[in-house]
Amino acid sequence: MMRISVVVITLNEQENIGRCIDSVQGVADEVLVVDSGSTDATYRIATEKGARFISHAWEGYSAQKNYANGEAAYPWILSLDADECLSPALRQALLDYRSEGAREPSPDTVFEMNRRTAYGGRFMRRIWNKEYKVRLFHKDMAAWEGDYVHEKLVYAAPACKIRIAGDLLHYSYASVDAQVAQLNKFSDLSATEAFAGGRRYGLWTGLLKAQWAFFRDYVLKGGFADGGDGFVICSNNAFYVAWKSFKLRQRYMEEPLYALSRDPADLSRNFEGAFLIACGGTEAEVSQGLPMAGMLKAKYPRSRVLFMAHAGGRPVVAAAAAVDGFVDGDGLRALPPEEAVGLVRSWRLRAAVVVQGDPVWGEWLKAAAVPLRIGDARDRCMRPYLNRRVAVARYPVRVPAACAHTVLLRPLGIAPCLVPATLSSVD
Repeated sequence: MMRISVVVITLNEQENIGRCIDSVQGVADEVLVVDSGSTDATYRIATEKGARFISHAWEGYSAQKNYANGEAAYPWILSLDADECLSPALRQALLDYRSEGAREPSPDTVFEMNRRTAYGGRFMRRIWNKEYKVRLFHKDMAAWEGDYVHEKLVYAAPACKIRIAGDLLHYSYASVDAQVAQLNKFSDLSATEAFAGGRRYGLWTGLLKAQWAFFRDYVLKGGFADGGDGFVICSNNAFYVAWKSFKLRQRYMEEPLYALSRDPADLSRNFEGAFLIACGGTEAEVSQGLPMAGMLKAKYPRSRVLFMAHAGGRPVVAAAAAVDGFVDGDGLRALPPEEAVGLVRSWRLRAAVVVQGDPVWGEWLKAAAVPLRIGDARDRCMRPYLNRRVAVARYPVRVPAACAHTVLLRPLGIAPCLVPATLSSVD
């Protein structure tokens, strides 16, 4: 017989937790509530209804759910949100699976169920219907992944899915205000996730994605059949898509140094860290990158600046007082790729600025997960390895070429030493 632990994570869910626990009576061998600091009656209601209650500081959606699964007493996990409950038909189907005479399924089996969502107390007919979610699984064979929002279940081995009759009832939003507040929160998290991953969206991209989202939900998914509520839901979902792009754009405009580290403490103007300037050109071209080392030192005096170039550039770099160390790019090439990447990772770089890029070096920087990798937007061979690109204008001959490359320091909060009106950042 299947032994099931119903696992629910909560924060101030006094309006929903009682209904959720009541719906699983007879299905659950235990109900485990993992709470992240509720200040309402969640604890009292949950314990009065027989749930086991654990307080645990919030770690993020996936981490919190994985912690709760690890605390469950039984191998099969029925993972529910506090605002969800089992319909009578779904509850009966689960009772049949865990009846005394039924054989326990193999651990690689997962069970998915249709989730129906209510808006303002009314369940939608077309939009937010026929959303099949895997919610019952063996805890040794699956785990939640996702750092910020929209966590997903990942299986340790190919899973055998069984679809259960009945509906998982989702009492999502009591009002339009509740939906807008939730979407505002989720758009913040989504923008943070995209920013941490170095992704960028232009203004027009966000608007086009929003228009497509409305057309998909309202026309293709039949949101029009749900009347005024369907129109409001689809409109708000479209705004959510646009908000994500606008908030991501705002992050890049207001916090250029945030991309260097996920730790907000690193946003100090006295930023400490290691920078790498990588120049793959000739000795003359190496000299064009040296002014950037001095600008980095002037802006961040306590930082460490490394300069990577071909072996012939060593004498030129050695004469630069602002450079703390020379890296022989040719010698690094001679190492096995995994050893070269390990060495780059050991430098603990905050950012790398690439001038006249060498694609092999770009591979190392990306594989070593250097947070900010900056280069010329027109350098096509380096494009796959950069997560921030700046257009370097082609200056007249009378202007020193070194001035052109200093514009690459713009994402580090450093203004170039000469910026004609032709320069522009590339999203």
